[in-house]
Amino acid sequence: MRAVLARQLSAERTLHKHFADSALLDLLIAERHPLASEDAALVRMAEALPFRCRIVHDLSLEDPLLQFVGADRIRKLLERLGATEEEPHRSSQ
Repeated sequence: MRAVLARQLSAERTLHKHFADSALLDLLIAERHPLASEDAALVRMAEALPFRCRIVHDLSLEDPLLQFVGADRIRKLLERLGATEEEPHRSSQ
């Protein structure tokens, strides 16, 4: 596992790594970019790789996007379901 900035990623640089064609690369993204085009560029880069990628965004309920779509309602729902603040809830694409 290695942490890198998004601007340091590219299909060409990643191809220099020796991955098997059957490899699965997990891209863990700490937060979404305010510009959707920047997030889309990461998806395009992942699609250009010769092996499968799984993209996971880690977001906080404090994230501006989640605040916009009702983070308070989401927080209350998670509390009713018995979730704790320390427990991650993940969705991948």
